Amino acid sequence: MTAGWLYALTTSSLPGVIKIGRTTRDPVTRARELGGYSGATADYVLVAHAAVPDAVACETQAHRMLRHCRRKGTELFDITPARARAVIFAVARSGARPARHSPRPRSFGRRLTRRKPRIAYRKLCAAGLLGVALLYFVFGFHP
Repeated sequence: MTAGWLYALTTSSLPGVIKIGRTTRDPVTRARELGGYSGATADYVLVAHAAVPDAVACETQAHRMLRHCRRKGTELFDITPARARAVIFAVARSGARPARHSPRPRSFGRRLTRRKPRIAYRKLCAAGLLGVALLYFVFGFHP
């Protein structure tokens, strides 16, 4: 368990794409490092950051929350800065702890795919949007 920072970065060279990652150092320094690589065409801008007790577990939880928006094999997500902020702050408040076992029963995935997968997918999407809307309303997050 390593304390650190969970951060969200954006760059003008990739509009509409957010990088969500973790660091044990200052997130502003990390953004400068990423923008300083020779292949980068633009600097990274820090969208949100939060101190977390377990950076690895919190990053994993944030990536799982946004798995449907993820670009394969990267830490890049097709989301808005407001959504990135909401997820970062929600994960930081939850104080994610590493799971030693799966918290849901094994049949969870099979039940969703057996009965009308489109309806189940729509319900999950609606629940996710409702959660983000509640974060905006209750905690006052505004883009």
